[in-house]
Amino acid sequence: MSKEQILRKLTSRKFILTVALLLFSILCITGVIPVDMQEEWRGIVIVTAGVIAYIVGESATDVVGIIQQNEKEEE
Repeated sequence: MSKEQILRKLTSRKFILTVALLLFSILCITGVIPVDMQEEWRGIVIVTAGVIAYIVGESATDVVGIIQQNEKEEE
């Protein structure tokens, strides 16, 4: 894997959102961000669902792009 590929993966929106979600979850669980326990878990679930939906959508878009690129190369 080249340096450019690694840099592209580390700066992808999916990766950045995943890291942000992880940090947010850790900060909530450890109490750095003070919230009620019920609100904390509800918020984590909502944020997680949003990030998962975004990642699935972006992944589907990536797959379509790869398929289209492969079809162009075959022609």
